[in-house]
Amino acid sequence: MKLKKQIIIAVVVLFLIVIGVFLSKASFTLSKMVVIKNITWEKIFGELPADMYRPTKDEDRVNILLLGIGGEEHPEGGFLADSIMIVSFKKSTGQAALISMPRDLYLEMPGQSKSEKINTVYVLGENKYGSGLDYSKKTLGYITGVFIDYAVAVDFKAFKSVIDTLGGVDIYLEEPFIEDRQWWCDEEGLNCQPFVVESGEQTLDSEKALLYVRSRFSSSDFDRARRQQQIMTAIKEKALSLNILANPLKIN
Repeated sequence: MKLKKQIIIAVVVLFLIVIGVFLSKASFTLSKMVVIKNITWEKIFGELPADMYRPTKDEDRVNILLLGIGGEEHPEGGFLADSIMIVSFKKSTGQAALISMPRDLYLEMPGQSKSEKINTVYVLGENKYGSGLDYSKKTLGYITGVFIDYAVAVDFKAFKSVIDTLGGVDIYLEEPFIEDRQWWCDEEGLNCQPFVVESGEQTLDSEKALLYVRSRFSSSDFDRARRQQQIMTAIKEKALSLNILANPLKIN
């Protein structure tokens, strides 16, 4: 019973991040979460036997694909995946793993005639099959060999709404984080203003948290994935510290 409760709590914590979808009225994301069009494997992979592309379901695990996208109001690449993570829960032990996929991974994705970056997976599924989430599930399953049970897409507005609802998130940095090549630049992309998070214990509001997880010009994509995981953990810790999970009224 205790283990079952731990699993339920862990799943609820991760899905707190999508509660902001309701708050921000991001209806396109909500509709994709509630009703996911199921695309046949044959339609994506062609005439080759579909089973050779389909990972085997591990009954001891629940795997969730999390996509962070800009959203309809984001002017540049609103449906490109800024963040691609697989969350894997092991039922028998209650352990969880959080795995980030490099957004610049370049490969020939299923049903495409040329190579594309993996961060186009959602928009390719939307445009060709009418379901970015289901195409993402099948593609990431094919690439990783991991059966994906569920997929969730969260836009920037939803992400910020969750942070605002929690009153910010707390992180600790050994040294300052500085991004001085990406934000508040002139029309030629020069003379950018630095975005700085000082070292030590810091509380980030929604705007700073979004900039923190999106910054990538002054560091590698692997560093950005680490920061995204850091904020995910901070969201979980803040939700637990506020005792949100024990009070359904607070979740609502």
